[in-house]
Amino acid sequence: MMAYGMLSSESVRAPGAGTRLPPRVEPWALARRLARWPGLFLLLDYDGTLSDIAPTPEEAVTAPGAVGALRRLIGAPGVAVEVVSGRPLAELTGRLPLSGLWLVGEHGAWVRCPDGRPQPLLEAGNVAAALDELERRASLVLGGRPGWRVERKTASLALHYRQVAPEEAARLLPRIQDLWLRPMAAAGLELIHGDKVLEVRPRMIDKGRAVEWLLDQRPGLRPVYLGDDTADEDAFAAVAERGGLGVLVARSPRPSEARLRLNQPAEVVRFLTALVAERTGQVHP
Repeated sequence: MMAYGMLSSESVRAPGAGTRLPPRVEPWALARRLARWPGLFLLLDYDGTLSDIAPTPEEAVTAPGAVGALRRLIGAPGVAVEVVSGRPLAELTGRLPLSGLWLVGEHGAWVRCPDGRPQPLLEAGNVAAALDELERRASLVLGGRPGWRVERKTASLALHYRQVAPEEAARLLPRIQDLWLRPMAAAGLELIHGDKVLEVRPRMIDKGRAVEWLLDQRPGLRPVYLGDDTADEDAFAAVAERGGLGVLVARSPRPSEARLRLNQPAEVVRFLTALVAERTGQVHP
């Protein structure tokens, strides 16, 4: 089933990573700044933003207080809330059991509407056979070595190596990437380097295009996007093009398309809680 308003190949945009180092902002100061916006579209990544990075994706848990703050913001006047993640929709739904929340999974391959219906968002094409081949080639190199994890999704594939010794990762990752080049090129796939993860996805799928689609569904709202990883740079650029604001979540400064920085998911929760108070007058501990 095709999603209404699906982006076509003519919507291609290729932002690069920024060169500025976004300065840190206090959570309360960011909330006060956004409280002045008459219509606010709040978009958030999940891992590293609403949850601390864990040794494996299964071990990640939503930061305490995040679900409650998001629930109150969903009902606030003049506020729309969306989560845009590389995770599959089913995993996001289990971690964020909130009605009225739009969820985007696999970097934009799928969207779950507030009524719970999942549907394709960006055109992934038929990439299953190519992803099978990439998984097979990675297995040839890894041979069951501990610490490595291949995560297969419907439209992408992730190779996690957070629990692998740095010298082993430095030795094996180039071999895997060399084996992947030809089938990736033939299938129109691209490789994204994240935080201790390599992700392969169709070239027409990224968080920036997903955010553009979401913004088209909510005209009149000014967007702010919070994210922590390389894959979020497309989204930072997309909201900037619409007069919005990107906020990097990172303990240390790094070059980014974002304009401001919060330190960690705990600060994101403090920001959300302060935003509830600013937008609704409700004060929660």
